[in-house]
Amino acid sequence: MYMNIRLVSAGAPRATFCIVLGVLLLTVCAARAQFIHTQPFKREAWQGINYIYQQRHAEAQVALETLAKRYPAQPAPHFMLAANVWWQLKANYINTDYDTRFLAHIDNAISIAEAIVAKNKEDLDAQLFLFASYAFKARWHALRENSLTAARITLKCMPILKFANKHKQTYQEYLFGSGLYLYYREWYAQHKPIYKIFLGWFPPGNMKQGIAELEACTAGDNFVWVEASFFLIDILTDYEQNHPRALQHAERLHATFPENTNVKLLLARCLYLTGKHAEAEKLLLTMQEQFLAAARGRKGALGFAQCPVTTQMMQQVSLYLGLAARAQGHYSGALQNFSNADFYCRANTELEKPLRARIALESGIAYDLLNKRKEALECYQRALTMPHTELVKTKAKECAKAPCK
Repeated sequence: MYMNIRLVSAGAPRATFCIVLGVLLLTVCAARAQFIHTQPFKREAWQGINYIYQQRHAEAQVALETLAKRYPAQPAPHFMLAANVWWQLKANYINTDYDTRFLAHIDNAISIAEAIVAKNKEDLDAQLFLFASYAFKARWHALRENSLTAARITLKCMPILKFANKHKQTYQEYLFGSGLYLYYREWYAQHKPIYKIFLGWFPPGNMKQGIAELEACTAGDNFVWVEASFFLIDILTDYEQNHPRALQHAERLHATFPENTNVKLLLARCLYLTGKHAEAEKLLLTMQEQFLAAARGRKGALGFAQCPVTTQMMQQVSLYLGLAARAQGHYSGALQNFSNADFYCRANTELEKPLRARIALESGIAYDLLNKRKEALECYQRALTMPHTELVKTKAKECAKAPCK
């Protein structure tokens, strides 16, 4: 999903900006859509959306297909069907089996919306979902590392963005996309100078205002509060270090979707970051047992190797179990969990290659805490020889010079 829990491929840095820009534009539309907020469409649509976040994807598919048949002239149901496939795709992003279905649904949404806009450029619903569908398709191309195609599709959103600003009203769906744009537009200008020339084509951002708009969006009853919560937690933890506020949002998501494994992992991470290590460990151990129970039913000794989705999740569960154990002074237990995390990485070598460097780094710190400097240095060197992020590289070099405790 997101944060250190994000599901990204080793080659993702080449597509990072396209992904972010696609996210920025995903739901930006300044005019409240007239049809999607009417009953019974809203009630029926939310039934399908809730199934998506409950990870009941087969039921979501049936509900949203019924919605699409009932409202064949509307792009919204097809966009929601694409979102249902997207969440399954993200759970195992290296598997391309979902790609055809995702593209079929998103292209249907685009075709319907384009036909409506061709007749009436002031149709607010059509402009909204045309905008969102272009951005969603751009995100898929970025995920598949088709960066130029992603950028080309993203640029199609710009005329609609002008339309949106012309019709700007105060309402919550707009705040999601607007908040993301304002935050990341300024963040990239400050931290990624290589993009400054490109960013000059876009209106200025405001990180503080962006957070405020996202907060307002998550507080309301609207179609995007769940997605807005995921992205806001990402910002609060990774960039703002406002972990207590991130925890509040994670707790609300968990209360609403208690069985969603992505939400549980997100909550565990926020608990860890706020110093509630025992609570994080308890939640993670429950998740671990659920995954192990599921794996026992599969053929072969290594059931996880046959299930990339479970493998991918267990990498993160084991990593954070190790971090929680280490924070409580259980260094040997931490090393065992880090070893488990590395095993799950190796069970499917295409998944989370950079995560192995992070695991090696965290293992080295645990060895330093046990005063085993030789083993710690081996871990730091191993981290530096693997695909890694700049944060891992910097920390590993620092710990190689002096023990990290």
